[in-house]
Amino acid sequence: MRYLLPLFCLLMVACSSSDESVTPVPDVPKSSFYVVNQGSFYDGIDGSISAVNTETGIVIPDAFMAQNGVSIGGTPQSAAKYAGTLYVPAFESGMVWTLNAENLSVTGTMSTPTPQAVAATADYLFVANNDGNLSVFDRNSLQLVEKIPVGPNPYSLALLGDELFISISDGYNYPTYENGLRLARFSTTDFSRGEDIPVGLNPGQLIATASGKLVVVCSGNYADVPSKVYSVDPATIESTYICDGSFIAVNGNDLLVIHSVTDWTTYETVTTYNLYDANTGALKRENFLCGNLPTAPINVQFDADGNIYVLADPSAAEYNMPGYVYRYNADGTYNTTYHVGVHPYNIIF
Repeated sequence: MRYLLPLFCLLMVACSSSDESVTPVPDVPKSSFYVVNQGSFYDGIDGSISAVNTETGIVIPDAFMAQNGVSIGGTPQSAAKYAGTLYVPAFESGMVWTLNAENLSVTGTMSTPTPQAVAATADYLFVANNDGNLSVFDRNSLQLVEKIPVGPNPYSLALLGDELFISISDGYNYPTYENGLRLARFSTTDFSRGEDIPVGLNPGQLIATASGKLVVVCSGNYADVPSKVYSVDPATIESTYICDGSFIAVNGNDLLVIHSVTDWTTYETVTTYNLYDANTGALKRENFLCGNLPTAPINVQFDADGNIYVLADPSAAEYNMPGYVYRYNADGTYNTTYHVGVHPYNIIF
């Protein structure tokens, strides 16, 4: 688990009084995207979803609240989108929201403990629960179909063909994380378990590539074992070290790796942005992003056109303040910056 000053005051949010109405968020233009902001649990700041219109530059800082009149809850995680529906896990609130992707209106909820990650297929929604289980819900009825023990503190999910892969972090078992060190795999049709894939220490972020491989960030122990990026071949059950890295994004077979190291005595952070071949691990270009670079990146994603979005806090010490999304063109040149909610973590295009 990863732990408003609005740019544009566009909407009035309803108070608790029952006779006051909520001003709904209009259907979003296709050029827009949503940002899941985690807030700050330790500072009592709930999460939010910001709506960004890339044509106008207008940002609605908490579009979920504006649409529904309620908070999305504590520490929302990365969302999944399938067939016009968004699935947003709220970790502290113990639930997954289902939302209309056009306007963020709530269409349903699923109660499930400490949801860390979600992935959707035509029939099922898969939820990685931090308590060590994989919960499988019928995507249409939203009813629980099966709960499967997978290992301590599953972190991330990736779909590849008819298989689901889960990074098992054992993330609370510092410093050995000895019950993790692997990717679990399951059939998405009958939920049968395949052979685990050994990987590095404390596996977290997990992404599938266009060529049928996986890329995983193994975060190490935050001390003498650094965070490392591995390429994984599910067919051979082999993993190959690519580089040290903190956050990854994949576009086809291009792998963008952000490696961010902070000296916590001075809060000084050194960050690199390098582009690799996701198949071979070969370095394609150092310092791929140029221009205005964020101080404290949290995550990175590509859109369908290859543009790059880096989500960031104002600084390593300001994780409880409104953050930013930095947009770069497909060639790595800087485009613009959007001011969003507290601790932006995930984008849904």
